[in-house]
Formats: sequence, C-alpha cells, structure tokens
Amino acid sequence: MLMIMNNLDPKVAQFPHELVTYGGNGQVFSNWAQFWLVMKYLIKMTRSQTLVMMSGHPLGLFPSNPPGPRMILTNGMMVPNYSTRINYDRLFALGVTMYGQMTAGSYCYIGPQGIVHGTTLTLMNAGRKYLNVSDMTGKVYVSSGLGGMSGAQAKAAVICGCIGVISEVDPCVLQKRYDQGWVQEMIDDLDSLISRIRECRKKKITTSIGFKGNIVDIWERIREEYEKTGELLADLGSDQTSCHNPFDGGYYPVQ
Repeated sequence: MLMIMNNLDPKVAQFPHELVTYGGNGQVFSNWAQFWLVMKYLIKMTRSQTLVMMSGHPLGLFPSNPPGPRMILTNGMMVPNYSTRINYDRLFALGVTMYGQMTAGSYCYIGPQGIVHGTTLTLMNAGRKYLNVSDMTGKVYVSSGLGGMSGAQAKAAVICGCIGVISEVDPCVLQKRYDQGWVQEMIDDLDSLISRIRECRKKKITTSIGFKGNIVDIWERIREEYEKTGELLADLGSDQTSCHNPFDGGYYPVQ
C-alpha cells in the first residue's frame, strides 16, 4: 500500500490524478475504482492469500501460503496477433489493458534516481566515442525532457563534469526538477541561455541548466550562432522525450 501511495504522490507522479506515474502514460491503475478495490483487498487479505492483478484490474484473492507472494501482477497484456496501437487504444479505453511502464504498474517507481547511473554511463561513453575525451569539462550537452526518466539527464551531466542544457516545455515540470535539485539553474530566454553557455565554456564551469522552452528553438539558435561566429556551442546532443507516446504529451511543436 505504501508503494502504491508513493507512486501516486504529487511530488513523485507525473499526472497523479490520472494515475500516471511517468512516461506520459505509465499508469498504476486504469481507473480509481481499481485503486479502491486493490486497497480494500490489501487491507482484508491474509498471509494465506495472494492477490492477482492484470493490467491494473484485481482478478481477486486466491488461496496461497505464507512463504508465497502476496501479489502477482502483469501489465499491458495483448495477444501478439492483435497488438496494434489502434487495438490497444480501444482496449485501454475499455479498461481491460494498461501500459504500466517498468515500475508504474508494479508499484516500485523510485524517480529519476533509478536511471541516473545508466544516463551517466551513456553520456560518458558518448564523450569517449564521439569526442575522443574522457574529461567532459567544458563540453556542452544539449537535450530535452525533464520528466520522470529524462529528469536524470541534468544530474548525469553534472556527474560527468560537463555543461548540461536540458529544455522542458512544461514550466511546472521544470520547477519541480529545480526544487528537487535535479537542475541547478533555470533560464527562460535564448539570449541569456547562449550567454550562460559561453560563460560556462570559457570558465569550464560544471552546471545543469533547465531551459523553459522547446528544444527546436535551442538548436536553431545554436545553428545561427555557428553561422555568424563559427563557434559551435554544443558538443553532444540527445533527446529523451516519450517517443512511445508522441502525440499525447511526448512531443510538442514549436509555438
């Protein structure tokens, strides 16, 4: 019960009222009726019972034994022959399947800290492979997304010793990551951002900058600066928005 409540805490979840923990559509349950049913079962069950879950729906309490698991769950159940996006959306609307991501529907989400190590190693190896350096000091890493998983990018940039510039279109998400310490600075205009990048490059300052805006605007401005001055203000580029959910919060067109 504590794990479920943690997954739905407003300080943790992306859209708690919609039961979405992270990833745009990674849910704990399909609807609030399932939430209350599961809570009821967890309160009343004994050590000789196992609660079986399927895509957020409690199938019921089954006889078990004390050493056995108290809960068995599966998510995203689809017959492979019919596992198209259209079929999934229809079945999701009916409440009979659900995308639980890795840790939303299994109640064990721990936030961006769960992916910091992998993001850090990826960034370090990108420096080794594409820049031929082991020391990332003074290098600029430009990316987008400060959500539940992508929020680790800013921290990884600092661990690697580089200058992380991460764009985020949602100001509430950016503020959350700043308040939680994942982002060290916030900037909302391109002129200030370019000036800060130049300063950090010159002084070899390690920092993470959250930019309130669209990543497209940053890349276009970086190109313009390069065409005018010959100075390339980005060494590595990436993107960690939800490509599995592109039309429902994953990608935003430039306004």
